[in-house]
Amino acid sequence: MGLRRVDLRGLRDRLHPPTGLAKNNATKAFGTPGTLDLTGRNLYGNYDACPAYNIQNFMSNGATLGKVTSFENDLHVVSCYQDLRAQYALHLTQLLFTVWNSKEASFEGSYECADSVITLNLLGSANSSLVDPANFDFATLGTPNARFQLTGVANPVQCPTSSPFPPTENVALLGVVSADVGLANTVSRTNQTGSNTQGAGIFTKVTSPETLPGAVWWDPLASSAAPAP
Repeated sequence: MGLRRVDLRGLRDRLHPPTGLAKNNATKAFGTPGTLDLTGRNLYGNYDACPAYNIQNFMSNGATLGKVTSFENDLHVVSCYQDLRAQYALHLTQLLFTVWNSKEASFEGSYECADSVITLNLLGSANSSLVDPANFDFATLGTPNARFQLTGVANPVQCPTSSPFPPTENVALLGVVSADVGLANTVSRTNQTGSNTQGAGIFTKVTSPETLPGAVWWDPLASSAAPAP
């Protein structure tokens, strides 16, 4: 006897009437059309909160461990303020790092001034805008295994802005780290690895131009944009 597929979308829609999206869209957003509230609150229209900070284990640039050689690490990061509207507002921040080697010695001072979406190379020879890039290198860390902590902070001194650009702000972040490695090859890159950064805590914001600790804004579709099924 085969299993019968049960479509629960009708029940879900009666319990939580969708707003702002076409009725035939299998994925619906709840809450105010045009805004996803990233608060973590157990309330209608609220979504998962973003982490207070991110941590990531990585293999330092230039290190060899067994048959693996690390050539380069890259960080792909987005802030939890994503404005996708046609008339968008910029959200700038300072990506601030603290790095530890496997002996728990810390290395501070690395940062980059960033927009709300950025890919940055953690290898200094490939990224002139990263301050103190040597903190990610085996020559500095002295151990193949290392870890960094990443936060998005307001820093008008190290990341100054001028009109029409807004000042940097404290923001939550989500990230992915990729690495170019050589397997049984210390001369050239043969493979690429990747993993999500690990979030810890819940980001809260006391003072900000925004009232939410995290949000995604978009231009909602008109109710007549798509026909009913």
